[in-house]
Amino acid sequence: LDYVNKALRYNGGNVQALALGGDILRRNGSYSKAIEPYEKVVRAKRADERVLLSLAECYCRVNNYKLLEQVSSLLHEQGRDKEALQKIELRALIQQKRMEDAEKLLKQMNGVKEDSEFVLLRALCELAAGRRATATEMAQKAVELDPKNREAIELQRFLSKEMEIRK
Repeated sequence: LDYVNKALRYNGGNVQALALGGDILRRNGSYSKAIEPYEKVVRAKRADERVLLSLAECYCRVNNYKLLEQVSSLLHEQGRDKEALQKIELRALIQQKRMEDAEKLLKQMNGVKEDSEFVLLRALCELAAGRRATATEMAQKAVELDPKNREAIELQRFLSKEMEIRK
């Protein structure tokens, strides 16, 4: 990731380089570091929906719900990818332990295509509701949909260890 930081310093004025740098940092789980390049793209008034969604995800992951709300309201007005935004909002509700609101949002997301991230978020809701068996099944499904989903792998490990302890 050092090379990303160097590239961002050299190409600070290049909006595409900034967005790419943010993407690499975000994909590697460096959410707080990814915020700065994305914010620079926004300040340059060159942010498209994809950059705004990426920035919203980063704000969510670092628990900055105030800024997440600002970006979300903009995306609600102008964005077309409602599913991606709903997944970010669902994650934020789960992180804030607002499970009643999360369940309501899940019901609204009935037609959402089941990808690994969405199934993982559903697993987290099931776990919060005390439905461990269903959460375990969903964590397994999330890993099957994307074997590289680190969060799903971690949840699956956690749930399987918990089952072993209970035996």
